[in-house]
Amino acid sequence: MFSAIQRIYGSSVFDSDDSAVPTPAAPPSQPAPDHLEFIGIDSSECENLISAVSRQALAVDRQTADQWMADFAGSCFTKGALRWLDGLDEGTKSSWRALRKAMLSRYRPLFHGKSGEEAEEFLRTIHDRAINANQVGQSQWYCQIFGSSLAGEPLRWYASQSQAVQNNWQRLQRASLARYVRGETSLGPANVPLANFPFQRGRVLVVIPSKPLICYASRSFDGELTMNLTQNLAEFLIVEYNPSFFGRQSLRIPDGQIMGSDVLAIECLSEPTDDHRYATPYP
Repeated sequence: MFSAIQRIYGSSVFDSDDSAVPTPAAPPSQPAPDHLEFIGIDSSECENLISAVSRQALAVDRQTADQWMADFAGSCFTKGALRWLDGLDEGTKSSWRALRKAMLSRYRPLFHGKSGEEAEEFLRTIHDRAINANQVGQSQWYCQIFGSSLAGEPLRWYASQSQAVQNNWQRLQRASLARYVRGETSLGPANVPLANFPFQRGRVLVVIPSKPLICYASRSFDGELTMNLTQNLAEFLIVEYNPSFFGRQSLRIPDGQIMGSDVLAIECLSEPTDDHRYATPYP
């Protein structure tokens, strides 16, 4: 009707001061979030998403809105990460604090076996997690975290270990430190390519000062983890080492002499139980 009257009498009849009518204020603009997509590749992607969610929540003044942050993060999940998210309980999915904790546990850093230093840092991280989880001294918990945090060559090495090593944290620590030695990388000391690495072969001579006994490490075992000593040339264990590398190094076991083992470290017992049981190998 207003339009019809305006056409009849002209628009001047209805002209008025628009300033007398209050105009609703436009809502404050909110920055549009960048396109976020979380696939669940690794720990770095997980940490990046957590940081992005926190920044976006701060930008829209929702940094204390626990469920809003959880919902926003959930909208970024896709592919494998989305399937993992769907398997969580509703309480975890609707709370950013709970979801963030679950994400950091699921997408934790993996051990790739690049160097002895990485191995030491990996073991220290497991100790720190045990403290935070109140699991200090729980060998099985340590072993489970260790086994679920491996990738590449360390995973294949771990799979070749016996149950006695996999399920005993003290043995597992020593085995991993013997396999990944400080000063060596996954390709050998000083990043020397494996094809050019100056290996030499030799035997492990064992001398027991308290007894007139000189013998060598054998390829056989007396018990699950205890290596025999032998004076029989046909039973000598042949190892490879780098004579130009000074300091501690692992001894490689070539040619599949011991099934499932390719590296040797030896721990001497203070009192040998007999003439044959003297050292414990940690392949």
